[in-house]
Amino acid sequence: MNYDIAIIGNGIISYVTAYSLLQEDPGLKIAIIGKKNRYGSGTIAAGAMLNVFAEVTNRTLSSAAAKTKFEMAIQASKLWKNWINELNENFPLHKKLKIDQGTFVILNARSGRLDCENYQAIIDTLKFYQEPYTEIKASDIPGLNSLEDARPLNSLYIPNEGCISSLEMLEALENILSSYHNVMLVDDVATEIQYISGATNGVKTLNKGVFSTRQVILAAGVYSQQLIDQIPEIKDNIPRILSGVGYSLLIKEHSTPIQHAIRTPNRAGACGLHALPRGDSTLYIGATNNIQVDPQLVPTAGLIKFLLNCAIEQIDQDIYKSQLFGWHVGNRPVPIDTFPLIGETSIKGLWMLTGTYRDGFLQSPLLGQNIAAQILGKPGILNNNEIFLPERSLIQTMSKEESIQEYLLHYLSGCYEHKIKLPNFLSEDKFRKFIEDQAQKVYEKLGTNFGLSSEMMIMFFFDSNPEQRIAYFKDYFSKIKYKSLAPQE
Repeated sequence: MNYDIAIIGNGIISYVTAYSLLQEDPGLKIAIIGKKNRYGSGTIAAGAMLNVFAEVTNRTLSSAAAKTKFEMAIQASKLWKNWINELNENFPLHKKLKIDQGTFVILNARSGRLDCENYQAIIDTLKFYQEPYTEIKASDIPGLNSLEDARPLNSLYIPNEGCISSLEMLEALENILSSYHNVMLVDDVATEIQYISGATNGVKTLNKGVFSTRQVILAAGVYSQQLIDQIPEIKDNIPRILSGVGYSLLIKEHSTPIQHAIRTPNRAGACGLHALPRGDSTLYIGATNNIQVDPQLVPTAGLIKFLLNCAIEQIDQDIYKSQLFGWHVGNRPVPIDTFPLIGETSIKGLWMLTGTYRDGFLQSPLLGQNIAAQILGKPGILNNNEIFLPERSLIQTMSKEESIQEYLLHYLSGCYEHKIKLPNFLSEDKFRKFIEDQAQKVYEKLGTNFGLSSEMMIMFFFDSNPEQRIAYFKDYFSKIKYKSLAPQE
C-alpha cells in the first residue's frame, strides 16, 4: 500500500495526469482512487468539444485573469492532435481515437442581445488571433433543420475546432493505464487526506484502507470540496468549489446526419446549445448548466424537456421522431470566482488540479503534463499559472454594477430561448428594471461588493430555497478574501 503518488479522482484529468507522470518516469508506483461507476462525473457527461474560440464571450478578454485562462485553452488545443496520434500509434487500442474536426457556430433567432455580442466577440477574437474561419450560409450546414422562428441569422465554420467522444477517450486511457503493473486503479472513495507536520503521508479510503504516499493529487472535480473541508489549515484559503450541474442526451438520428459540431454561442449562464456527432447515427445533445452547492445525480423533468425542445426547434425538427437511448448528469467543478485551482498547496505534497469548470476536458493534456513535470521537480509547461494557485483570494473581474448588467443580459437571453412574450403593458425596459431591482436586493442581502458571474447570480433566483442559499453565501463572503477590482487589460 506504499505508492509514489496517489491521485484522487478517476476522470479525464486524473487519467491524463497519471499517463503524463508515466511518460516522465515509467517506474512510478501510482494509485488512482475513484468509483468505477463515476456517477455524477463531469467527464462522462461531457460533450468533449475541443472548442476554444467557439467558447468566446463578451467577457473572455475583459480582464488579465480571463485572458490568461483563454490563452491556456489555446495552448492546450495545440497539443491534442499530436497527443491523439501518440496514443493511437503507441498502444493497441480496441478502437482508434478520432477527433471529429470542425465546428459550426450559429447565431439564431431564438436569442437575445447577449447572443449577438458573444457571436461578434467570437469573430473579433478569431481575427485578433489570426485563427482561420469561414462565414457560411446556414443552408450549407449538414443536418441543420431548425424551425423558421429559430432559424440561424448568421453562421460560421471553425475548421480547427471539433469534438471527441469522452467515453471512448476515458476507456482508452483506462486500458493504457491498466497495462502498467505499477499502476493501481482503486474502485473506492477517498475519505481523508492524511498529513503530519504540514506534509501529506497518505490517503484513507472507505473500504480499502490507507494508501501511503508523500504526493497526493486532488483531482476529484466538485467532490474535491468534501476533502478540502477536512483540512483546517487550508480550507478557508481556497475558493469554494460549487457544482455546475449539466444534462446531456444521446439519441439515434432520424434524418440527415450531422457531420460536425453545431452550437450556439454561450448564453443564459450556460455553454450554449450543441449537437455533436458520435458515429453510428448517434447524436450527443447538450447541455444545461445550473450552479448548485452540492453535486446532483438525477435530472429534473423540466430541464430534460427544455433541452429536447431546444434541440428539436433550433437544430433538427426530426429529432422529435428519434429514439432517446441515454442521458447523463454531470457536475462541473466551479470555484465561486470561476477560475481553476492548479498547483501545490501549503500542505507539502498536496497538489490540486480541479476547478476547471467547462475547460477540464480540453485542457487535460496541458494540465496533466504541467503538474507531472512539477511534481518530479522539473519546470512546468504552463505559462503564467501562478495566478490560479489553489490558496488565493477570489479573483474579481467585474464590479457589482457590471455583474448586475451582465446578469440581465443572460437572464433575458434565457427568457427568449424559453419563448417569453411580454404583455403590451409591460415593456422590456420595465421588465429589465424589475430584474435589476431583484439583483440589487440579492447583493444587499449578501453584504458583498464582489462581482459575481451571471451563472452564480442565476443560482440565487432559481434555487429551491433562495433565502437559505443567500444566508449560506453571506456567511461565506464575511470570511473570504478577494482582491480589489484590477484594471481591465
